Amino acid sequence: MFLFVVFAISAGAQKTKSLPELQLNLMNLRFGMFIHFSPTTYLDLTDQLMPDHAPSFQGKDGVMGTADDLSPTLFNPVKLDCGQWADAAKSAGMKFAVLTTKHHDGFCLWPSKYSDYTVAQGCKRDVVREFVDAFRKRGLLVGLYYSMRDRTAGIADKKHGGVSPAQIQLIKNQLTELLTQYGPILYVVFDGWANTWHESPTFDDIEYAEIYYHIKSLQPDCLVLNHTTNPEYADVLHIELRAGIKLTEKDNWPAVGGNTIQDTWFWRKEYPKEDLKSVDWIVNQQLIPFNKREVVFQLNCAPNSDGLLDDNVVRRLAEVGKAWISPAPLETIPKSWLKWPLPKPKGKQ
Repeated sequence: MFLFVVFAISAGAQKTKSLPELQLNLMNLRFGMFIHFSPTTYLDLTDQLMPDHAPSFQGKDGVMGTADDLSPTLFNPVKLDCGQWADAAKSAGMKFAVLTTKHHDGFCLWPSKYSDYTVAQGCKRDVVREFVDAFRKRGLLVGLYYSMRDRTAGIADKKHGGVSPAQIQLIKNQLTELLTQYGPILYVVFDGWANTWHESPTFDDIEYAEIYYHIKSLQPDCLVLNHTTNPEYADVLHIELRAGIKLTEKDNWPAVGGNTIQDTWFWRKEYPKEDLKSVDWIVNQQLIPFNKREVVFQLNCAPNSDGLLDDNVVRRLAEVGKAWISPAPLETIPKSWLKWPLPKPKGKQ
């Protein structure tokens, strides 16, 4: 804890809550929305062919999904209404939502000054701004997803180019934009970092402690999550339930678990007419059992190419809200959480 306090004070920040308190507050939210939205929304491709996940031999520069393959003008949600997303989330009993600000393709849903592959070069709408404003207006909290793997900026594991000091500074610059321009953020969740897929950079390529304390210097109460089951690399674990990842019975750690209401993370043209996950599946097979394990359930609802949730998604979320009762809040912090490891910067013990 000493390392954390020294760093926060040196950066001019004042911590207001302990990590276990922040973890407890997040666990008591119980249910939230995940929102995957990017140029991939417009391509109608399967998971295996999405530019964010495609084999490296695809694309003009050898990597499909980078700026020379997909124009930023492709992303053009002409009816974008984040208020509609927020109303649907609230009808389901959700307490927060998380938006993919930048997925593995590198496209930024905010006008980042550090990239030429953003909404500023495309639809001229700051989707992150509209998202945070709409959800907060309805009393919901907001979190942000950010991929370390960036096929446009060339940020990858050593086999696919590695990570330079300039690229680490790019990451920190973009996180600074997100954490200083959009108000208080519940958590930042990282993907494409030390994963076994997507050519992800490792914690040797990008030091976890450096990014962690950069975030804490900007927003001390912003939790840092990562797609991992290892508490050494996250304030709260983030597990991809859709990929079959689960905590073991002996893991008494707070976590967020994500799955999808549609078949995949990003929208496809057939979704308005396809069956969605049932109310029974969402409530009785996901929400209730995972909440009992102190896992917040996060349901991905992918907006369509107009920037709206499909009508069938809106209806299903309202049905979920009528069928689910949030459990009583957890009041006592489990003892295991008090032993949560904080990252140590290089050269410090």
